[in-house]
Amino acid sequence: MKLIVCDIDNTLLKMGETKFKKEVIDTINKLLLEGHAFCLASGRPFLGIKKYLDIFVPGKKFAICGNGAVVYDYNHNLINETAMKLQDFYELYDKYYRDDITFYAYDDKNNLLVFKEDKYTDYEVQENKIIKVFDINNRDNFDKNLKIHKIMFACDESINKNLKLSDEELKRFSTSRSSSYYFEILANNASKGHQVEKLRSYLGIDRNEVFTFGDNTNDLTMIEMFNGVAVNNAVDEVKTKAKYITKSVEEIGFVYAIYEILKILEK
Repeated sequence: MKLIVCDIDNTLLKMGETKFKKEVIDTINKLLLEGHAFCLASGRPFLGIKKYLDIFVPGKKFAICGNGAVVYDYNHNLINETAMKLQDFYELYDKYYRDDITFYAYDDKNNLLVFKEDKYTDYEVQENKIIKVFDINNRDNFDKNLKIHKIMFACDESINKNLKLSDEELKRFSTSRSSSYYFEILANNASKGHQVEKLRSYLGIDRNEVFTFGDNTNDLTMIEMFNGVAVNNAVDEVKTKAKYITKSVEEIGFVYAIYEILKILEK
C-alpha cells in the first residue's frame, strides 16, 4: 500500500475551477480500488475537503485540513491535531489590525470566527461549507481556550507580500501562503508535512511509499519530507525541493505522474 497526498488548488484543480477532470477522478478511484490510501491536503476546513472526497469510490480516504493543523479520516475521526487558542487570534489581531486586511479564523467545528464579513469571508462560507459564522468582537462571549486551526490575514497582493510575524512570534506560530491573497498562521510545528508523517505512522506505511503533490509554499514541508512531486506551475521554491516535476495542473500533471513518472498504476 502506498500513501498519495495531494494539495487541491493549482495541483489537482486549476484555481477558480470547481470540478475535477474525469481523468483525475478515474485515477484516484483506481488508486483506492487497488488498496492505496489517498489524502487531500488543503488549507480548507474538513467539510470543504470532504465534498471532494465524496466524489471518489469508498476506500482509505483522509483529509489534512487548515494547511496542516489537523488530519482526519473520511468519517471525521481525529487522527492528529495541532491547534491554537482564541486568545492567540485576539493577540495577533490587536497587533496587526489595519482597515485593508480581513482577519478571520477556522475553529475545530468547521465554523468561521470573524471581526467583519466581506468578500473573503463570503467566499469561505460558500466554498467550504462553513456551518456557522461567529462575530467575535465581543470578547467576553467566547472561551479563550477555544481551539483554532488556522488564522487568516486576507488582503490584496501588494499588502500580503509584506506581511510577516516577528522572530519571537515565530517561536509560537508558523506561517505560509496558499495564494497571493492569504497570509496564513498555524500553531508552531503545524504543517502539511507534520500531518502526513502522523498519517503515515497511523497507517503503518514506510516513508519511501509516501508520495506528495503540491504547488505552493504551504506544500513545502510535505514535498521535502517525502517523495515530493511538483506540478510544473508550482512556485520555484517548491520545484527546487521536489524529487520529481510533472506536467502542469492544466495538463493534468497528477495523472501523468501517477502513470508515467512514479508508475504506481498501469494503464
